[in-house]
Amino acid sequence: MEYVDLGLSVKWADCNVGASFPEESGKYFNYIDAIKLKDIKIPTYEQWRELQDNCDCKLDKKKVGYIIIGKNGNSIYLPIAGEGNNNKDARVMGAFLWSSTPANVVGINYAYFASFTIRKTKSLDLLDQSRYYLSVRGVQ
Repeated sequence: MEYVDLGLSVKWADCNVGASFPEESGKYFNYIDAIKLKDIKIPTYEQWRELQDNCDCKLDKKKVGYIIIGKNGNSIYLPIAGEGNNNKDARVMGAFLWSSTPANVVGINYAYFASFTIRKTKSLDLLDQSRYYLSVRGVQ
């Protein structure tokens, strides 16, 4: 795995955890298993916010991923990998990736995740930590 300087506070991995190429989805993890990954630093809520606020996010021509272009011109690719919990429809909806930032809402363990949808929206939302399986992108 290589890391790319996008001109932000951290460098971003060039592909998802478990992927050999940037266009591959890689492995899917629930939040608990994701934060246990060795040698992988998962971006925080603030790092995902920094990327979404300071980089240009362009849906590729085939609509299967996002090209994320930093202020310095360097870029990474986020495949539209969806949610990997046996939900085939979710795979075409967007790129959903865990953050390392947990949240507890009304006694339920949630975690923030970054969302890039084919409708060209980007956001940070909450999901139940154990029920959903998302991709992971590392930072350095």
